[in-house]
Amino acid sequence: MNYSYPPDEILFLFLYWRGLRFIQEVLGAIRAEVGIDYPVQLRVSASDFSDGGLTPAEVALALTYLEAKLDAVHVSSGGLVPTAPLATPEGYQTPYAAMIKQYVQIPVIAVGNIRTQALANFILADQMADLIAIGRPLLEDANYGEKMLALA
Repeated sequence: MNYSYPPDEILFLFLYWRGLRFIQEVLGAIRAEVGIDYPVQLRVSASDFSDGGLTPAEVALALTYLEAKLDAVHVSSGGLVPTAPLATPEGYQTPYAAMIKQYVQIPVIAVGNIRTQALANFILADQMADLIAIGRPLLEDANYGEKMLALA
């Protein structure tokens, strides 16, 4: 077979695979330091909201090469591109987690404006993710966790 790629795609492929190898080495070093009983997870950005930029499918493919060294993957989005959506509805990043969950065998953590117990339960019940990460509500209200537990 004859593969021919434009020069910019060759550079992208080189950096992509080289980056994966670097991440594998870092994860291996972390695992060697903390041992098998300490959970190691990686937070990934499944989209950078840039035309021609990072896609969830590319991230999912990369994770298939990294998951042997991970206990979980935490799926987010965004990056350095100032084109991220201004409005962020509840659970707006959950579809990224759901897509990546189809490709990996490790637990997937969803994040992104998940503020209610009902939404978290829905995401888990619909198997879009295995775990839920909650950030801003905890920063806004130190008693948020206790309030959620009281609703259970």
